[in-house]
Amino acid sequence: MSHALDLRLLLEESGPAFVEKYEEADDKSLRARLQFHFDCSGIDVGDITHSIGGFLRGREVADFLYGRPCRFLASTRKAIVDYLDTHEDKRFPLENPLFCETSIARKMSVVMQCCKDDSDLGIIVGPSGIGKTEVLRQQKRKDRSTIIVTADPATRAPGSMLFVLSRMLPGVRRESATNAEFLVKVISFFKTGGKRLLIIDESHFLPWESFEIFRKIFDSTEIGLVFCGQQTLYDQMRGGTRKAMLWDQIFSRIGLRAHFTGDVPLEDVRMIVDKLYPQGLDRKCLEYLHHKANGRGRFRSMVKLLQRAMMLAEVDNSPITLTILQQVSKLMMV
Repeated sequence: MSHALDLRLLLEESGPAFVEKYEEADDKSLRARLQFHFDCSGIDVGDITHSIGGFLRGREVADFLYGRPCRFLASTRKAIVDYLDTHEDKRFPLENPLFCETSIARKMSVVMQCCKDDSDLGIIVGPSGIGKTEVLRQQKRKDRSTIIVTADPATRAPGSMLFVLSRMLPGVRRESATNAEFLVKVISFFKTGGKRLLIIDESHFLPWESFEIFRKIFDSTEIGLVFCGQQTLYDQMRGGTRKAMLWDQIFSRIGLRAHFTGDVPLEDVRMIVDKLYPQGLDRKCLEYLHHKANGRGRFRSMVKLLQRAMMLAEVDNSPITLTILQQVSKLMMV
């Protein structure tokens, strides 16, 4: 007998009241999943109506999301589940059971929480691969009001960054406004939304002009603002460019800083290994992974190495050994 059939029999035997209670709990979970998708993607109910299709309108989706009576409840549920199964960012699940509270994660969390509580500006700097972005995502999981904007070479200009940010803000749309008019809309949103934390990931891609946009938002509201990126972010803020005097406007506002050089503690490696491979590794294997974690790819390469080694050990029906790790390392070029 399948688990689904077991559950159905249990529901039927428990009566209508239990069925209703079960469905309410299930709907609550689905609402949280949908709202989290909106928060992370920057879209809203109106944006997904065309994707859902059929007879459903934005009104039915909104009624379900906000817990109002819904005329087509069963069909709405199914349409939302089908939509999320297709469109959710699988890299950014509602929960990450493998997340580890490493020393790096703890320091970053202190900076982010203090910036939000005190409406301060902070920066987080460190090399690629130490887990910065995953810690930012965990902050979003803990505090849904957190807004994360990721910069890249294609959206580094001030107007583009404003547009990307607006997609994360309910009710704020570009329409035909100039950058200045659009900035007023964004500031107005943050002024009325209570204390929030705004995080700009991959900030090292941004030119000074885009930083000035975020500085203006910071100065005009009570938000906490955190810039996160690689070492070049800190270098240019310290005046390592020809625009040193212009960068002073940003640098002088920094209240908190977490600066990681790339040295990964052994205890952080042990914590990740214990989470991924509960069977445990011997001292030589752990030291080997610690060495790799302090190499070019940092945590990211080390985790991939361990995961591939786990696959190979499973095929061989044996525990992970130093030889297996070394064989996989050669294949991965790490």
